[in-house]
Amino acid sequence: MMSFTEVPGFGSKYKVQFPRELPGVAAEVHRFGPTEGRGRDECLVRVSAVDREWIGAFRGGDGGATVAMETPSPSHFFLSVAGQAYWVDTEWPASTEAVRAYPVREVKAIPEAGVLVCVDDTDMLLFDRAGAKWASRRIASDGLRITKADARGVWGEAWDASAGKEVGFFVDLATGSVEGGLMTGD
Repeated sequence: MMSFTEVPGFGSKYKVQFPRELPGVAAEVHRFGPTEGRGRDECLVRVSAVDREWIGAFRGGDGGATVAMETPSPSHFFLSVAGQAYWVDTEWPASTEAVRAYPVREVKAIPEAGVLVCVDDTDMLLFDRAGAKWASRRIASDGLRITKADARGVWGEAWDASAGKEVGFFVDLATGSVEGGLMTGD
């Protein structure tokens, strides 16, 4: 069963629950995710927002992180189901967006900076109160992972296939600029 992560320093104007099945009575239901190709699983989420309650059926990916957590936005939460991720608008479900990164491998809240970062196999996305702020350049050939994060930036390790080794990197949170990572910068 999935659980919801509240992040100290972030706040929300909604409540999230994970029912096992759709309710038998009439409910406002929204479906999200790719209709073909990726994933098989669906995650049901009951959202109680300021003026409405609705249920989302979110299609998952083929593998990756499964996580639900608060974001810097009080009316949005981040959801990743087997790597298929969403920036969920609790007040206007039709405005929910699929996250560009796929498959999402890791999600890290950095409350002291008021941001959330997610990584796939090769690059990183940063979200602030307004949503996606920047996407990094390609940092890795594969295997991108975070080792440390604070208000200044994110440090990590990445596989550089052309160099045949793990390389370190640093991403500046304010700008998204990357030091290190792939030798070619591709």
